[in-house]
Amino acid sequence: MINTKAFIEQNLKIRDKKARLIDFKLNAAQMKLYNAIAGQYRNGRPIRAIILKARQMGFSTLTEGMIFKDTVTQANISSGIVTHEIAATNNLFRMSKRYYEHLDPALRPQILASNAKELVFDFADGNSSI
Repeated sequence: MINTKAFIEQNLKIRDKKARLIDFKLNAAQMKLYNAIAGQYRNGRPIRAIILKARQMGFSTLTEGMIFKDTVTQANISSGIVTHEIAATNNLFRMSKRYYEHLDPALRPQILASNAKELVFDFADGNSSI
């Protein structure tokens, strides 16, 4: 099993406030959320996280990174992005595309489809999609 935090911090790139592409290193708030989610997962519980009025803390970036990691490293995963606005959904989807574009080529699964609404990854034993 691939360690999600290690995968994110070693492989994903994000755009910072100055529009620079930088390595994704979890901040303190993201680490707290990550630990809560990881604890639920380790205990075999459904993952539930209600985040109220959290703006500019990086929670969407973190959850998108976690979804991306699961989808790009395993077959037969179907992930979806839903937000309160179409523009926000599109922004998060573009983040997944950026993660893929800057992922080490050795880690990138082949893409079967890539358009404005979907990324489909090809694995030997099935496809995964965001």
